[in-house]
Amino acid sequence: GVILHSPWPNLEYFDGITTFSTDNYFSLALAINLRQLIIGNDTYWFEMTDEDLSKISPKDNLYKGFPPLYITAGTDEISIDEIRDMTEKMKSSGVEVILDEGEGLMHTYALFHLWSSQSRRVQEKIHQWIQEQLLIGMQSKFNIDRATTNP
Repeated sequence: GVILHSPWPNLEYFDGITTFSTDNYFSLALAINLRQLIIGNDTYWFEMTDEDLSKISPKDNLYKGFPPLYITAGTDEISIDEIRDMTEKMKSSGVEVILDEGEGLMHTYALFHLWSSQSRRVQEKIHQWIQEQLLIGMQSKFNIDRATTNP
């Protein structure tokens, strides 16, 4: 499984007509600057090919074949609506995904477990989820090792 803390759902959603939630810790200007760092200072976003984009952002929001995901996001971060949309698209693609929203919390709130009881609780839930994923993986490996083929 994969754990994502306040993921960037799609690098092109900032160019669409989107209503953003208020986030005093993560501004739209900062997000666009971060996107530019990802693609390179000499690269213009609208000139990138589909092949280039598919390496850094899910092509056409296709998530088929993704591993199980545990996503954390604060309800007061700028991209919460897009994270929710991404989660629904993942579920529609058959991906096992949990979206754990921190009510009234900011971007990457789950990483501040030393200072926040909400963050500590979500870290405990993530720990439990990891244990479950490891158990599923071990059971799957055990069944594969025992499988035999007929001649």
